[in-house]
Amino acid sequence: MSRYSVDQHDDLSLVEVALDTAAPWQDGAWALDVQPGSKAARIGDWSINFTLGPEELRDADPLPLLHSVLAQVPGSDSFRDPLTIVLGELFRNALEHGLLRLDSALKETDRGFAEYYRQLERGRRQLREGWIRIALRCRDRGGRGLLEVVVEDSGAGLPELTVGGNAYSGRGLPLLRAICRKVQLQPGSSRVRAVLNWGGSSRRGKSRAMATA
Repeated sequence: MSRYSVDQHDDLSLVEVALDTAAPWQDGAWALDVQPGSKAARIGDWSINFTLGPEELRDADPLPLLHSVLAQVPGSDSFRDPLTIVLGELFRNALEHGLLRLDSALKETDRGFAEYYRQLERGRRQLREGWIRIALRCRDRGGRGLLEVVVEDSGAGLPELTVGGNAYSGRGLPLLRAICRKVQLQPGSSRVRAVLNWGGSSRRGKSRAMATA
């Protein structure tokens, strides 16, 4: 986890994460939370599409609303933790870099990091056009399956990807690739697709996940 941290010189905070209740990662997939002796969780086949316009993007964080809607889907608790990470990363990327065209290079210094978030808040307040679309599709195959997350925005498209990053940026994509079976994105496109495995997974599936991430 140290690769996702930054150097800190002031005001340290301690966060305790209870991993005993988190969705476990087993053989390249998120294991469903099924109690011993109970029937396998049935997620079902479903799809949900959201389009967020300027008002939704300007006035409040829409992610809690999206999660409250998804919470109504049967079995969604089984992949709540990884979905929260994936949705958060893809949404923030679409908003900050797709619509507002913020430059992550600002985060190279402490002062630049603060300036980045000042520009983010100012850009959101001034947003008058544009949209972000979020599409989720779940496929249940008898206790295991795939959850596809596609996020697209009306911006000019992703810039050329750079290798590495600094202490404050460049961690989102490696994090997504670490928890997703597949992440697809292309410079010049405003569409990013991530696929999560859930339930049982074969050794072959694990190998493929490592090759395509």
